[in-house]
Amino acid sequence: MDLVANGETSVIVTAGNTGAAVMAAHRDFGLLPDSDRLALATRIPTKRRDAVLLDSGANLECRPKHLL
Repeated sequence: MDLVANGETSVIVTAGNTGAAVMAAHRDFGLLPDSDRLALATRIPTKRRDAVLLDSGANLECRPKHLL
């Protein structure tokens, strides 16, 4: 998280605890304006161009306003 915050890299990859990574990101970066929760994003390669699957974590309370 510190490397991204300092501009030394632009991505975070973890093979560890997802909850810990999400909490660290929330601590260091906060939320986007007008958002009230975090979401995981997964890059999915397609034939034409990459797509992003938003909120790819295990969450039973995914509402349309959160995806907007």
